[in-house]
Amino acid sequence: MDGVFQAGELISARALRNISEQTKLTELQFGPGIRISRIPGVGTLVEVEEQTVSWSHPWEVRMVNNDTLEVAPGLVNGLMPWIDGRPMDGFDENGKAHRDGKPFLKFKPKGDSVWVCVRVAGSGLRLTTAGGALSIDVVEKSTWRDGGSQDEKGNGGMHVGHYPLAWMRKVSGTWKIYQIAMFNLQWRFSQKTETSDARHWFWV
Repeated sequence: MDGVFQAGELISARALRNISEQTKLTELQFGPGIRISRIPGVGTLVEVEEQTVSWSHPWEVRMVNNDTLEVAPGLVNGLMPWIDGRPMDGFDENGKAHRDGKPFLKFKPKGDSVWVCVRVAGSGLRLTTAGGALSIDVVEKSTWRDGGSQDEKGNGGMHVGHYPLAWMRKVSGTWKIYQIAMFNLQWRFSQKTETSDARHWFWV
């Protein structure tokens, strides 16, 4: 019978088609405290209302007030991004605490949906933090697909790319945060060719 196999048995194309069709017809079942939201153009959000264990991780985004965010420090290629002109962990290159402390991220969105991103800007393949080339930003549109972001030209012809750390949307007047990134990141840039666009690639 299709769908029941023994170890080492070859699976026929017909059996695979049957399994695929059954999978498409099967709805996932969720237990108490689990809520699912399917948003066109974004994906499926899974919200857990049960008590969970607190976990501090890189890039964690928290609301401080209506126009201020706190973003936990994270690394890209081992480098610390900047917020408001200084490293996001509040320490200088010598390991000394900055006189103004840890920076916060200001945001004034025009709509009801924003992305908190790490922004990479440069003129070549190497990554640097000079002049805020590696920073945390808030954008109101998505520019990424398939694990990378499309290349945009910034000031001076620099290559600019974004990676989403969290997605935020306003629900009944209150901003809700949907965390995406939870680990330090690696980055590479691929130049434009005859067959492909320039792309920024990010992975953990």
